[in-house]
Amino acid sequence: MFIYLASSEVFRTMFLGKIGCTEEPYGRRCTYLTGCPPGLHPDYDIDYDAVWETTATTRCELFDMEDEIHNHFLRYRMMREKPCDSEWFHFQGKNPYDEVKRFMESRSWVKREVSI
Repeated sequence: MFIYLASSEVFRTMFLGKIGCTEEPYGRRCTYLTGCPPGLHPDYDIDYDAVWETTATTRCELFDMEDEIHNHFLRYRMMREKPCDSEWFHFQGKNPYDEVKRFMESRSWVKREVSI
């Protein structure tokens, strides 16, 4: 089970990243042919910046891990109409990959970063 950071070429220049989880990253990527952060248009094709394998053995454990990373980066979280209804984050001039990687390296539940 995996946690990922995804974005698009355009959104990377804006320091935007989508943090989510999946049981199967290659199949999940197919469902993200388009994606758009709250308040921005048009949609752009997104792809993975990084994928981390976790120690989760259940979906519940994986969602707990996703909640942990979302809560850690709460100050960067982009909102739609309801709080926490978006997995998009605006890292405000900071490189999303560097920020997320640093956090993931500090978690005991991360097995490894996998090649994509």
